[in-house]
Amino acid sequence: MTRAGTPATISAQAAPSSTGISIVKKTNGADANDPNGADVPNIKPGDPVTWTYIVTNTGSTHVAKADVKVTDNTTGVTPTFSSEQSGNGDQIFDPGEVWIYTATGTALDLTQSPPAGTNTQPNPDLKQNKNYEAALRLDRQLVANVGVGVAYVYHRHANWYDTTGVVNVGRPYDVWTVPLVLTDPYNGQPVTIYTFPPAYAGAALNANKVLNAASDRPDYYHSFELTANKRFSKKWNMSSSFWITKTHQWIRAVPTSPNDDLFPVNDTWAWEARADANYRLPADFNRFLMTAQSAILIAQIVEQQRFTPAVLQLTVDRQ
Repeated sequence: MTRAGTPATISAQAAPSSTGISIVKKTNGADANDPNGADVPNIKPGDPVTWTYIVTNTGSTHVAKADVKVTDNTTGVTPTFSSEQSGNGDQIFDPGEVWIYTATGTALDLTQSPPAGTNTQPNPDLKQNKNYEAALRLDRQLVANVGVGVAYVYHRHANWYDTTGVVNVGRPYDVWTVPLVLTDPYNGQPVTIYTFPPAYAGAALNANKVLNAASDRPDYYHSFELTANKRFSKKWNMSSSFWITKTHQWIRAVPTSPNDDLFPVNDTWAWEARADANYRLPADFNRFLMTAQSAILIAQIVEQQRFTPAVLQLTVDRQ
C-alpha cells in the first residue's frame, strides 16, 4: 500500500508581488496534513490520485488569471485551473475570491525504487560527509601588554555530495560525445562543449542518484593568520589580524559530463586584514557627550508634540 496525503511544498506566483495568497492542498478530498492522521487516504500502488488546490486571494490586488500560477514540487504534478469556488467569473482573481486548481497522477509503490524520470533514486552505498581539521597556534609577548601570534588551519572535506552530487545515471558521463562549437561571449573565441545523442533524449532517461565525490576529489583549505594585540594600558588598546586562505574546491562532487571538466576546480587565494583601536577619553568629555545626547532626545520629543517612551543607553568610562 502507498499512503498518500502529506502535502508537498506548494508555491503560488502572481503579479504584482504584493498579492497575498493562501493555498490548501487536498489528496483525494482529504486535507491530510498529519501523515499519521485518520483522514489520510490509503491508496494502492497504481491507483489514480487527485490533488485539489484551494487558492484564496488574501491580498488587496486584482490579478489577471494568466498571471496566477500554482506549482507543486512533486515531479510530474502540474496543477491546472478547474473552477471558481467563489468569484464573479470575469477572469480576474479579485481579493477574497477562491479558485480551485487540480492535478492528477498515479500512486507509486514507495517500497520500491522509483522508475526513471520520476524521482531521485536511493543509493544504499552513500557515505556520510567527513570533515577533518587541524590547527596550530603560537603566541608570544614581546613587551609588557603587547603580543603577536601566528596560526595555521588545515580543513579537509571528503565524501561530500551536497546538491551537486546528484547525477543522472540514466544519461551517464560517457554518452556525452556529440561536440558543439560555440562562441565565448566574453572574448569571441570558439569553445567546444558536448551533448548527448538523440538516443539518450527524453524524460524516460532521467534517473537521478546522489553520489559521493571520488576519493581523489576532496575539498581542502589552508589558512594562515598573523595577529598583533595590545592590552588596555595607558588609556588605549589595539587588536589587528591578517589572514590568507588557499581554497581548493571542486565545482561538482561528481562530474556529469565533459562540460563539468572545463572549469573543474576553484583554486583561489583570499585574504582579509582587520585592525581596531580604542582610546579612553577624559571623564569630563564623556559627561559632555551624555548631556548633548540627552538634549537631542528631548528636542525630538518636543518637536513631535507627543511623549515617546525611550531608553537612552549611555556608557561612561572613567579611570
